[in-house]
Amino acid sequence: MRSMNCAMLTKLGRRLIEDRNSLWAKVVRSKYKCGSDLIPLVDKRRKGSCVWKGICKVWERVEQGLKWNLGDGNTVRFWKDRWVPDCPILEEVDVTQLELRNFKEVVSDYITDDHWDVAKLRRWFGEDIVRRILALPTPSHGFGADKVVWGLNPNGRFSVSSVFFMDREKPLEDESKFWKKVWRWPGPQRFKSFLWLFSKDKLYTNLCRFERRIFGNLLCPRCGRHSESSLHAVRDCEEIKSIWLSLVKPSCWGEFFSCNIREWVSMNLCRKVGREECGDLNQMYWEVLMRSNEISNIWKGKDSKHLSNGRVGGEKSVTWVPPESSWYKVNVDGSVKVDGSASCGGVIRDCSGTWQKGFVFNIGVCGVVESELWGILKGLEVAWSHGCRKLCLESDSQRALEMVKKGVEASHVDAALVERVRCMLQRNWVVDLVHIYREANKVAYFMAVSGHTSPVGLVILEVPLVELDFLYGILEGLHQIIGKHFDHQTDYDFGLTQLGIDIGVVTARYILPYITVRFLLGVIFLSVLLIHTCRRRHLSMYEDIEDFLQLHNLMPIRYSYKQIKKMTKGFKHKLGEGGFGTVYKGKLRSGDHVAIKMLGKSKTDGREFINEVASIGRIHHVHVVRLVGFCVEGSKRALVYEFMPNGSLDKYIFSKEESVFLSYKQIHEISLGVARGITYLHHGCDMQILHFDIKPHNILLDDNFIPKVSDFGLARLYPVDDSIVTLTAARGTLGYIAPELFYKNIGGVSYKADVYSFGMLLMEMASRRRNLNPHAERSSQLYFPLWIYDQFTEEKDIEIEDLTQEEKDLAKKMLIVALWCIQLKPIDRPSMNKVVEMLEAEVESLELPPKPSLYPHESMAENHEFNSDETASNGSIPCP
Repeated sequence: MRSMNCAMLTKLGRRLIEDRNSLWAKVVRSKYKCGSDLIPLVDKRRKGSCVWKGICKVWERVEQGLKWNLGDGNTVRFWKDRWVPDCPILEEVDVTQLELRNFKEVVSDYITDDHWDVAKLRRWFGEDIVRRILALPTPSHGFGADKVVWGLNPNGRFSVSSVFFMDREKPLEDESKFWKKVWRWPGPQRFKSFLWLFSKDKLYTNLCRFERRIFGNLLCPRCGRHSESSLHAVRDCEEIKSIWLSLVKPSCWGEFFSCNIREWVSMNLCRKVGREECGDLNQMYWEVLMRSNEISNIWKGKDSKHLSNGRVGGEKSVTWVPPESSWYKVNVDGSVKVDGSASCGGVIRDCSGTWQKGFVFNIGVCGVVESELWGILKGLEVAWSHGCRKLCLESDSQRALEMVKKGVEASHVDAALVERVRCMLQRNWVVDLVHIYREANKVAYFMAVSGHTSPVGLVILEVPLVELDFLYGILEGLHQIIGKHFDHQTDYDFGLTQLGIDIGVVTARYILPYITVRFLLGVIFLSVLLIHTCRRRHLSMYEDIEDFLQLHNLMPIRYSYKQIKKMTKGFKHKLGEGGFGTVYKGKLRSGDHVAIKMLGKSKTDGREFINEVASIGRIHHVHVVRLVGFCVEGSKRALVYEFMPNGSLDKYIFSKEESVFLSYKQIHEISLGVARGITYLHHGCDMQILHFDIKPHNILLDDNFIPKVSDFGLARLYPVDDSIVTLTAARGTLGYIAPELFYKNIGGVSYKADVYSFGMLLMEMASRRRNLNPHAERSSQLYFPLWIYDQFTEEKDIEIEDLTQEEKDLAKKMLIVALWCIQLKPIDRPSMNKVVEMLEAEVESLELPPKPSLYPHESMAENHEFNSDETASNGSIPCP
């Protein structure tokens, strides 16, 4: 009702323009000081009667529906009137040099030599607005005064229904719930798709075609009395309504036949509106679908004549036919992209099919019918300038040709363009307008599409485009391959050179099949090879993991993937992501929380999984994270750990927030716990476990801030007696990796590599900053350990922050121990047992170690390649 009231008020507002000489319009214009211009000045703030207030409220609708048909361009105010389609008043457009605008200018002031002054337009506006202006017919004195028409109807006349449909139906409050109802309806997929299109009002009805300006009649072809909207076609048409009346309960008829599309669909999906004999809503819908043939027969019965119009049974040869002797033929077509950019093009040929002239015209922004009319107009202009006096013009747009032949009313939205075409036809020549099928208009279509990439305006082509020769040749060759040839008259369709055709035939007949066959065989071969390689690799990886699990009697529980998914509630709560997988929070049946790491695609044949299970699957220590269980099902691999509520250490030692602050006493206790955990890995197990990736991110804290060493993806197991181990590649994280892993001349790889990593960790814990600082003010501070050592040797106090004397002693002790751990040569570093003793001792009892160095003084070994695939994701290790 509200929309209908607004539509009626809009009609009254339109009368102030259309019937401005009527007594009512004169009185209203005079009373409310609307001015004498064609479009009145409506002051929305002015007090008045209820009718006037209503007109003021809907005046914006009136302005949106108006369209100017340009005649001589002397009436339309360039800046003040809304004359550019789909564009605001130009006064409201942001331009440079606002003070230079002349608001007294009219549209004709921007015309030079019967053409738009493009340079002057581009002085003010961007390309989008310029293209919209150039798509309008150029004003000229021979076409009368400018006229205002109603732009929402192709005939230019005002109608209440056109205003009523200006407002699209508002979406429901909860879109997702509505669409779930549609897609979960228990019916065939094609019916769900129909419901989806129907709910979005996207059925291809007459109203839809009318709004797109490709059909002039919006009435229903069955009843002929109402606009054929989606809702009318499915529910409200009198010949279909009887079916619904037989299914719906009479008590629901009022609401059932008065609601909008979304409400109607939702009502049928959620409420029992069917008669008792029809059952529930689903049965009702099935009943409708079972009787869909009745609806279909109604449509076909009333529209059969319309549908069969222009159709011929059986096959029909469609081809371009040359004109009669002494005649010329021009084929034209238009093209519009989704964004509204339009172009047209065409070609003129003589009676022998020889190319005379071609043209492309980049129109700007307009509709489909307008682009076809532009193509006809430009085709006539080019043909006249070429000297054609007997002309046959062919177009595949029947609507555009009918508009030109029969003419349109002055109020029609395209009247200005049609009038210019008809003026061309009245010149001293003979012109036949002929409608043809698109298949016989391919060259014109090609030219029209080419116009999108040409500059704005008209481009004349004296010779054919090279692409046309080659394209036709390829098509002819393909037809020869499949045993079907073009009609003999098709040669005239292009008017091309025989050389181009011959090259295209050879290409299509010999070269293209050869390339296509080789390409397809290559794709098939590569696909088979990749599938075979991947399967072998994955099968080998899964066999290795299963063999390992069978050989070792492990303490952790083996879970199924279904149990893992249930623990994480469908992997809902993500804790973080590391180098080898993603960590989720889970919950055991006992109620204990766990951290579950889902391993990603392995680049090392599942080695990281075996490393973790083999290393921590057999041990238990207060400072080593406990492996609760694991999962192996095909490509699904998971590790289940005890949950650490306080996360990793790095967020506490590098954060500046007070909420995550740790005292130095806590930091010292954490460092001591980490040292004890690493000591246990090196000397407390039946196998020596080397971690190779000690860093803050891999130190987890429980609810009491007790540290636990975690992430054994890079770990290796060796016999306790092996003091030196063999590695084929360096492993670790940049900034914590021991130098002997890539410098071969300073010592062998051993448990001292973990000592070095712990030293770098301890240095960062004591200083609450990273060891490498590329933004340091002085070069001496670039590598923090060297700066610390210089401070100690110069007997200077290290001012880290406001600390008590006890905290300063703890920080100093940790820094001295760290300097011992990061000695360049492994032999100079203490064992982890010794590190624990040093951290438990008094600071006065510790000696200062030699100064640490970054690089060995001796020459580096020649071969120190390493495998970057086994490094952590935090960063690759550069080869020195």
